[in-house]
Amino acid sequence: GKSGSVSYNPDFAATTPVFNEDYDIEPSKSQWFSQKATAQQDLIQLELQLPLYPLAEGDHVLVNDLAHHFEGVWHAARVVADLKNGSYSVLIQDETKERVMPRPVVRINDTSMAAFSKGERVLMKFRESRERWRQGYVIENNKDGTYRVRIMTLDTDWVMDAPREDLVSQFEQSAPLESSRVINAAKLNETLQHALKQLNIGAKVSLFENVGLGCILTAAWSRGDVVVTWDGGNHVDLNVFAELHEPEETPSTLTQSLDRKKKIDETIKSIFVSDLGLEVMGWDRMPRGVGKVVNFPLPSNATWFGQFHRKSSSEKLETSSSSSTETNRTMISNQAQPDGISKDSNTCLEVQNNPSFVSQ
Repeated sequence: GKSGSVSYNPDFAATTPVFNEDYDIEPSKSQWFSQKATAQQDLIQLELQLPLYPLAEGDHVLVNDLAHHFEGVWHAARVVADLKNGSYSVLIQDETKERVMPRPVVRINDTSMAAFSKGERVLMKFRESRERWRQGYVIENNKDGTYRVRIMTLDTDWVMDAPREDLVSQFEQSAPLESSRVINAAKLNETLQHALKQLNIGAKVSLFENVGLGCILTAAWSRGDVVVTWDGGNHVDLNVFAELHEPEETPSTLTQSLDRKKKIDETIKSIFVSDLGLEVMGWDRMPRGVGKVVNFPLPSNATWFGQFHRKSSSEKLETSSSSSTETNRTMISNQAQPDGISKDSNTCLEVQNNPSFVSQ
């Protein structure tokens, strides 16, 4: 309802029952059978994680017990010991038992009073039963020197004003990066050459350096190509495209082709990670081909999800108010029933969450 609460009526009855036969399924059926996946494209996002300054025993810190980029609660704590493995033993305020926390979820409780900019991610102090800091971002710099902040939680968010002393930046300033780890065009060129050699792909690598602050590298062979994009900082994107090896793929040969493509992706990714010290931040995999939306016909027994036939006899649809409606039910064929589709006890259609049957 208008109040935002869920409106529940225990005696609700549908005024107009609608079944599969009421929909025109021919366009989707035609598209399903006309589509043809001929290639696969992978977009892999990599980043060089910048080092953080080490913490010392006795440092006053904030600890996040919910490691989340947007949401989370931070607690005031004190560093007890550096465990020398990237983690620290910390004692949270008003607790008696120490916790072991990795460095990325522990930040120095910054006491600087530098001004914040609109949109900057911050932590705001809340004086509850014990000191807590919640994540948010600045939406306005008030004229009186305070800041208007939108606080984000797991279930809602709200706007509050806060003085500067109750705010710290969510992200710490990183420590200087060792020169041996800095990304540059020459290193990217060498790394891509290494990956192609590992795959026995004799493709020529082309380097374009006058592109923004970074560079672009490309390599193409008879059945595929790879494009490497560097933003000039710490982010690298890999765009890997490969055609299937046969014009007409059967389920078994398609599986083999996809396995070969997976080997290409994994090899290139692994070499960029190992040679440059990058971390995978995101990975999107998409079929490519003709026929509008395309999907690989896997598993091999997958069929078009709309193969129905009408049940010969009429059934009464009983409603919760004991009224009834005369209708013909649409039934799923017992023949070649695909995975992911089942019939419930009342013979209504139920489509389960199966990625093989979700249009992209």
